[in-house]
Amino acid sequence: GEAREADLGIAGGNGEGLLFKRGQILRKVPEKELLDARRKALSELEERARLMGADAVVGIDIDYEVLGEGGGMLMVTASGTAVRLR
Repeated sequence: GEAREADLGIAGGNGEGLLFKRGQILRKVPEKELLDARRKALSELEERARLMGADAVVGIDIDYEVLGEGGGMLMVTASGTAVRLR
C-alpha cells in the first residue's frame, strides 16, 4: 500500500504495525505501542495548551518519525493551534 511506497511509512493490521523506510521494513511494532505513543503525544499537546490558558486545540497534525541506527526508535509528534473560546 501507500506506506510501503513512502520514504517513511507506517502500516498496521492484525495487532501490529510495520515501520517502513524507502520500501524496506525497518521494524515490527505492537499496535498497542503505536497507539500509546499517539495518545501520549496528544495528551502532552493538550496539557501544554491548557497551561497557556487555551480552551481547545485546532488543526492538529500527528507525525511519526523513525529514528536511530536501524530504525530502532519511533518518535511521535503532535502539533496544533491553541485557541480560546469566547
